[in-house]
Amino acid sequence: MILKEMLLHDGFECTMTENGEEAIILIENSEFDVVLADIEMPVVDGFELIFMIKNNINERIKKIPVIAITAYHSYSLVQRCLRAGFSAVLAKPHSQEELTSAVRKVLK
Repeated sequence: MILKEMLLHDGFECTMTENGEEAIILIENSEFDVVLADIEMPVVDGFELIFMIKNNINERIKKIPVIAITAYHSYSLVQRCLRAGFSAVLAKPHSQEELTSAVRKVLK
């Protein structure tokens, strides 16, 4: 299953974008409980996106938990993600249960 199907299957509402630039525009103009961001997104990557979220002038946006999604799972990358402000890091491939667990954990 693709990410969106996994989230919908577990009862989450889901909005997808093609790249990080579209994501920040959507985040600034809508309300989200959590953001999942691939580190390797085109146009604006995950690290640029987390920087824009955590340094946004809108306090609501700053507080949105953001989960990093990455195919390159190493201790140093996880540490870099957490230092950058990501709430959690999820390695690809991941199971339905791992995805659901990560989302529910950051929503608590």
